[in-house]
Amino acid sequence: MKKSFEWNRTKLLKSKRGLGPLVPTFVLVIVTLTLSFVGSQLIGQVFGESTSIERLEMTGVICSQIDGNWRIRVYMKNAGTTNSVLIGCSINDVELDQYGRDGVVPNKWVTNMTESTSIEKNQRIIIDVYIDPDRGDSTLSSGTRVNLRIHCSSGMDYYKLIRLV
Repeated sequence: MKKSFEWNRTKLLKSKRGLGPLVPTFVLVIVTLTLSFVGSQLIGQVFGESTSIERLEMTGVICSQIDGNWRIRVYMKNAGTTNSVLIGCSINDVELDQYGRDGVVPNKWVTNMTESTSIEKNQRIIIDVYIDPDRGDSTLSSGTRVNLRIHCSSGMDYYKLIRLV
């Protein structure tokens, strides 16, 4: 009787099968994918914080005439990874006379943009520039083209050539 028990026990031990190669391979692939995902997120976060890219886009420009004066409406979008600050605006390399004004001012070139207009990332803003043709040194007339320049605190300049209507 004792012999049959040992024989069954050895037969039982010999017949046990280990895990097939498919299960450990599957576990290894899952662990590798999880670690690579966590690593890529961590690296992306570290480099995303240390590299900031300023990229402003003038998505549209419309020139219209209001009571003999021109209004240039500029649609801007911050498509970069950091916030931007607009600090200046000029027409044909002549700095505008006043900032923070919404509307025409006689004998002046003005804008509703302030001297520190902030644009958050992914934000869109509208900038209006008002040009009075009666300004003393102005030789502008309908049909001429002007060069609009918007200057940022990072040192970047954004230009647009606009035909006055």
